[in-house]
Amino acid sequence: REYRANHRRAVAGLSTGGYGALMYSARHQGVFRFAASFSGYGSALLPGVPEILMNGLPGSGLEKFRMWGSPTINRNIWLEHDPIHQAEKLRGTPLFISSARNGSKGPLDPPTAQAIDPAEAFIWYTMEPLLARLAELDIPVNTHIYDKGTHSWVYWEDGLHRAWPLIMDAIKAT
Repeated sequence: REYRANHRRAVAGLSTGGYGALMYSARHQGVFRFAASFSGYGSALLPGVPEILMNGLPGSGLEKFRMWGSPTINRNIWLEHDPIHQAEKLRGTPLFISSARNGSKGPLDPPTAQAIDPAEAFIWYTMEPLLARLAELDIPVNTHIYDKGTHSWVYWEDGLHRAWPLIMDAIKAT
């Protein structure tokens, strides 16, 4: 009561949390009035992506299959968790997606930042096809796509500042 909380919800996340914001919205249609992804990945099934996702998990051997099982044997589960394949379920949820195009050091990075950030390059590899799929389905999305930038807080904070008015409007915050 003191926080004026109510049934109007928005979801936002950065990196893997950005992926989660999209998938929670798709898997639980109508629960969220807005979803924002800041450098979140846009597909779990593009070539090479399952290997990156599984090898990024702690442990070795079969532990890497604990997330969703094998992308081959348990393909149906992977499809259920792939934003490109679940894009139609995002219809009706206002979306905001923010990402760099190539992961190269950008204007908000400190001088000590690495020249290329492979994590942000990976994000764009997966996000570009999702944005194309949303366009193909005529699902509107607000984007903040910048040419250069790394997978780092300074860009996520910038994206949140850009998305904030849209989020507040969607949940009718005063």
